[in-house]
Amino acid sequence: TYEGYSNVPMPVVWRDQVFVATGYTAPQLHAIRIGGSGDVTDTHRVWTLERGAPANPTPTLVGDDLYVLNDSGVLMCLSAETGERRWQERIGGNFSASPLLVDGLLYLQDENGRTTIVRPGPSYDEVAVNELDGRTLATPVPVEGGLLIRTDKELLRIDGASER
Repeated sequence: TYEGYSNVPMPVVWRDQVFVATGYTAPQLHAIRIGGSGDVTDTHRVWTLERGAPANPTPTLVGDDLYVLNDSGVLMCLSAETGERRWQERIGGNFSASPLLVDGLLYLQDENGRTTIVRPGPSYDEVAVNELDGRTLATPVPVEGGLLIRTDKELLRIDGASER
C-alpha cells in the first residue's frame, strides 16, 4: 500500500524485484520483492526512495544501476539492489519523457526540446546536448538507424551515423 494517484511511470523489473513509482501527491519509488500474496507492504518492500522520485519519467536500468530522472531535472544513479545513491546531478529543465538507453547512452529529453545525452557509469558523464524547436512531452522512440521524436509541432526522424 502507498499514497498516490495517476501512476504514469511503468513498473520496471530487475531480477526478483519490481520498481514501482507512486505517482502524484508525494512521489516515491519502491523496490518490491516479487511473489507473495495479499498485502505484502511490510514483508516484500526492499527499499524506498522518498526524495527525488519521478511522477512521470520511468526509471531505466543499466546493468545493476537504476537511473531515476525526476520531473524537475535531477538525475540519480541508484544501486538497484539497495537503493543506495551512487551519484546525483541536476541537469535542469522539466521532464515528462522517460530516459531512453540507445547504443549505451542515456537520452534525457526535457519538455522544451532539449536532449541531454549521458554515458552511464560510476559518475555523471555528459556527452552532448541537443536542442529542438518545440515542446516535447513524449519519450523518443528508437527505430532502425535513428529516433522518432514528437514535438508539439511535428514528428521528426533523427538518423544516426551510417555504418559502412
